[in-house]
Amino acid sequence: MTPNEIFTVCDLGAVFKTTNNGNLWTNIPFTQLIGWHESQMVYSNNQTRYMISSVNEENTALTSLDGGVSWKPLNNYPQANTAVYYINCDYNKPNRLVISHYDGLYFSSNGGMSYTTIKSANDLFIGGSVFFGDTIIVATVTGLQVSQNGGTIWKEVSLTGLPSGERIKSFAAARINNQIRCAILTFNQGDIYPGYTPSDGYQGYAKGIYTLEGISGTWKNVTNNVNLSSNDPIFIGMAENDLNVIYAAGGSGSGEPTVFKTINAGQTWTNTFMTPQNKNISTGWSGAQGDRAWTYGEAAWGFSVAKWNSNIAAITDLGYIHTTQNGGLTWEAKYVNPNSLNPININTPKLKNYKGCGLENTTSWQILWADSNTMHVGFSDINGISSKDKGETWSIINGLNSNSVYRLVKHTNGIIYAATSSIHDMYQTTRIQDGTLDNGRGTIAMSVDNGTSFTLMHDFNNPVVWIATDPTDDNRMYASVIDGSIGGIYTTTNLKAGTSSTWTKLPNPPRTQGHPFNIVVLKNGDLVVTFSAHANSNRSTFYNRSGVFYSKDKGQTWFDRTDVNMQYYTKDITIDPSDPTESTWYATAFQGWANTPRGTNGLYRTKDKGIIWTPILKDMNINSCTINPKNTKEMYVCTESNGLLVTLDHNASIPIFNPVNSYVYHHPERIFFNPYNNEIWATSFGNGIGKE
Repeated sequence: MTPNEIFTVCDLGAVFKTTNNGNLWTNIPFTQLIGWHESQMVYSNNQTRYMISSVNEENTALTSLDGGVSWKPLNNYPQANTAVYYINCDYNKPNRLVISHYDGLYFSSNGGMSYTTIKSANDLFIGGSVFFGDTIIVATVTGLQVSQNGGTIWKEVSLTGLPSGERIKSFAAARINNQIRCAILTFNQGDIYPGYTPSDGYQGYAKGIYTLEGISGTWKNVTNNVNLSSNDPIFIGMAENDLNVIYAAGGSGSGEPTVFKTINAGQTWTNTFMTPQNKNISTGWSGAQGDRAWTYGEAAWGFSVAKWNSNIAAITDLGYIHTTQNGGLTWEAKYVNPNSLNPININTPKLKNYKGCGLENTTSWQILWADSNTMHVGFSDINGISSKDKGETWSIINGLNSNSVYRLVKHTNGIIYAATSSIHDMYQTTRIQDGTLDNGRGTIAMSVDNGTSFTLMHDFNNPVVWIATDPTDDNRMYASVIDGSIGGIYTTTNLKAGTSSTWTKLPNPPRTQGHPFNIVVLKNGDLVVTFSAHANSNRSTFYNRSGVFYSKDKGQTWFDRTDVNMQYYTKDITIDPSDPTESTWYATAFQGWANTPRGTNGLYRTKDKGIIWTPILKDMNINSCTINPKNTKEMYVCTESNGLLVTLDHNASIPIFNPVNSYVYHHPERIFFNPYNNEIWATSFGNGIGKE
């Protein structure tokens, strides 16, 4: 095992691997692994690996016999087709493994060919496990499950010494010769369950840190100077060959990550992750006074100590990863190129250019080329980023302060406009109900210096998800403004007035209610728009308020050009640039659930401006399609879970779509063609941007 090899996952599905301690990361193809909250990578002393991966949106145990080159489901485990929440194996004898479901913990001595039950109980959360030769310890909420003969016989060691109601949240242990020391962090019983993540809550949850000498006896409270009224540990970590060094990683009352460490088995603790002025942390663009403060990462969402080296540890949070090679004396960001790191003990500079290192875990929506060197990209959560060197280095866009930037447009007068929103992930499956969207805010911002900085042009007090200019009137702009009551397509006819521009809501297209999405203005000024999904508060009912709509009079009246299959969850609309009449359109759709008909998702084509639609790619959630402007027969299709597809002739009656194997992420959002060369770029839901 090499401590320089690290796997980390994102809850949006990306699985990243580094073999040089985070200096460079690679994406594991989604056809092999998809990450989720419970994902774990388990190593052994040979080529055997185990992994919890998301398969068909279910936590599934996988195994690899070739060091992770290929994977297959771990068959025969109990409660097949139910979610797996924990897996671990004996490093030296990887055929020995433990695996858990929601209400069962099991042991296999033959690599998963057969299993015995260790424990059955509801809410069977597993805090961790260790294999010390024939001594195996698994920490459950009710106590330690211990075998001293290689898994043949198991017994439960009760939690003697813990206050009533406290249960094991996180467990670690070490052994030297015959001495074993266990360490645990406790939460109240009702606060932990299979599938728990810190997103479910963690502030005030930690109740104590305890150690146990051996595998039975009384637990000793060693919380000591870790003040639980102002600190919130979530994870315990130890190297398996160091009895005295214990880490406790989590959050704090200030909303910043912490990593406490003891070198004397809990007698005294020191916070090694010193965020004020980044005292011992070499940061990327997030840190004290940075483009994002430490409060963005917030707390430990994951924590790991090298198996046999207590000086090496890694912490992940809501956006970043940092590692230490010296026991927490210093920490280093591992989400930017090493040459872009900032020195320790200085505040993180704002608007600095950074080079990436392959760890891209954020959602992006659009790429705009302001000129041959300058690019601007709209993101969720980090607003937007800019590059002035053709995408080699990037900085946060100055002046865009909302959570998300969904659309960027460069006007013929040189001004760049941006549509912003305080709500992220717009029209993804969790952002389709009024209660979630109506409290959002949004604006149109403008830049007169090619995107170097932006200022407010108009505040709609509601999310803005799209903007479009009119090729027949350079003083007109349209905007998609989201609100269940007052949302719709808005327009201004005095755009040149800037901050004094006036905006008017257009009449609603038939059936719609405030969830507009795409706006396309045809060459003659006609409008083609989409409205996306609209569900009730708990998303148990979809309304048929979605679709494609067409206006010949700048939005005063509308034709409903929606196929019956697109009435519940339409996404993007694309106009075929090779059709001089602009009559050929492509629309993409997701599958709703609950009351929506089955088989309505896919890619649809019309050759008569929406009067008749034909599905050309079915049974697949599709975000968008893009036609290559330099080869107008070629089309790329971005799917929700099937990666990037391409057809060499979208005009065929039944186009043949094939996967683009060089694009390894499962959920691309849109494809963009660099107008200055032959580069193809992709935005994504959870994997940043990439280029071919």
